[in-house]
Amino acid sequence: MVSARQHRTFTLEEYLDVERKASTKSEFVDGAVYAMTGGSLNHAYLGGRAVVALSAALRGKPCRVFNSELQVFIPEKNIATYPDVTVVCGAPQFWKKRDDLVINPSVVVEVLSPSTEAYDRGEKATAYRTLPSLRDYVLISQERPVVEVFSRNQDVWEHKVFEGLGALAVLGSVEQPLPLKDLYEGVAWET
Repeated sequence: MVSARQHRTFTLEEYLDVERKASTKSEFVDGAVYAMTGGSLNHAYLGGRAVVALSAALRGKPCRVFNSELQVFIPEKNIATYPDVTVVCGAPQFWKKRDDLVINPSVVVEVLSPSTEAYDRGEKATAYRTLPSLRDYVLISQERPVVEVFSRNQDVWEHKVFEGLGALAVLGSVEQPLPLKDLYEGVAWET
């Protein structure tokens, strides 16, 4: 999750120097730096479950699944962000040979939060879709069992919604469907 903007404008290099020494994470959006706040129990849990589900689905494939510690850079929009889950298929490619800023994710997953949902669906989604390597952008609801998948089919983005614990989420880049019952197993629903 991202909180209020700091007033100073940074270059990407200045931001990265500060970010690598900081005890907390922040996101860089074209010169602005946004402090990231902690997520809810369900947010953290679903991110972890997505790592497990994608790792199992991609076993034996030349893909690696990363948690929210991996930073992705979107050159066209000048954004450095920490997706909840990132999948890189093939060799990772880095921004200007930095080994901490990946530019070729195949799949990006964001667990939706009330404070960032509009950003994840809007500006951030638009930015991610400029990455030539991106095949799937996945949004996971933490309030009910719903997974949305935006898949690139040549130059067209297709949007599919998978709802209910009996549903199987299908990603364009992952051959094996992801059962929502497995993804949401153990989620502490608010009553």
